[in-house]
Amino acid sequence: PPPPYQAPPPSYPGAPASSQWQQQQQYTPNMAQSGVYPVAMPPADPELLTTINKTSGYCARNGQAFENMIREREGPNPKFAFLQHGGDGNEYFRWRVHCMAMGLDQAAMDAIQNEAFPRPSVEDEAELMRLLETLS
Repeated sequence: PPPPYQAPPPSYPGAPASSQWQQQQQYTPNMAQSGVYPVAMPPADPELLTTINKTSGYCARNGQAFENMIREREGPNPKFAFLQHGGDGNEYFRWRVHCMAMGLDQAAMDAIQNEAFPRPSVEDEAELMRLLETLS
């Protein structure tokens, strides 16, 4: 099989040293088993984003048992579907819990997000809007 992917060292504030980063970032085919989660796009729904941000903090501080308790308590509540594998926002939730468990603060996570998903320039955004208007 091919060797696992090695992510380059990050450039955000508070990033781990290069050797520590490389040990943590051995990407394998099954991310859930390895405990390493790739950067995920946050959900567009602001209410869902707020719920995930708050819940991920509690889960990172209180551990897997706490997450399991919320999952059992909330069960079919669609507001907490992100706790279920494949649920809306699950990838983002997993990534946040992982980052917080590694000791990253909000500024570091924002920097990672901005590096992974850069905002388009004003000109590019205007061009995109013009193209979208021609489609409608």
